[in-house]
Amino acid sequence: MIPINSEIESLKVAKQLRERGYNVELELGKKKLGKLMEKANKERFPNVIIIGEEKINLNQIKIKEMKSG
Repeated sequence: MIPINSEIESLKVAKQLRERGYNVELELGKKKLGKLMEKANKERFPNVIIIGEEKINLNQIKIKEMKSG
C-alpha cells in the first residue's frame, strides 16, 4: 500500500484489510511513486493500493493490478 499524503488513513485501511485476512505491506517512506512501483513489481506483488488525499475525500482507493501493468 502506498499512501500519498494520507498516512493515517492508510494505516486504518491496512488494519481493516489485515482483519479480513489480507497480507498488507505499508510503505511509509518518502520514496517516489515510480520507485515504489518498481519495488512492488520486483517483489512480485499481485496488487498495489494507492491512497491519496483526493480519493480519501471521495471514500475511494485505487487498486493497481501489477500483471496488467
